[in-house]
Amino acid sequence: MNACLVGPKRNKLIDEARDMYSRGLSKAEVARRLGVVPDTVRRWCHYDRRRGANWEALRERARNPNEEKVLDMLKDRFAFLAARGGRTGLGEGEEYKAHHARLAELAKIIRDFRKTSQDITGHHRTSP
Repeated sequence: MNACLVGPKRNKLIDEARDMYSRGLSKAEVARRLGVVPDTVRRWCHYDRRRGANWEALRERARNPNEEKVLDMLKDRFAFLAARGGRTGLGEGEEYKAHHARLAELAKIIRDFRKTSQDITGHHRTSP
């Protein structure tokens, strides 16, 4: 790939590189996947930093999702399992027990997560 890309194509590659890096890939791996040399990815990182997009901060934020994001993901998973209605491919009695056990386990994870966040922050959550 040409390292002298300009315009929309270059911007698209920078966006992809930033996203891959924030998901934990090394700059060298990002370069390999995009077909550019590692120095190009490093230049893009510096280019973004001058414009206020810090790749390291984005990566750290992706590694440490906030409480609301975690609860939203857990609630979505709980809703998915509840809507699924126990369709696991097991026999009727076993299917219900397996589905119920998964929902109970997820409900416990949500409760434990809320308790942990309350213990850390000292605040009680008001949302369900």
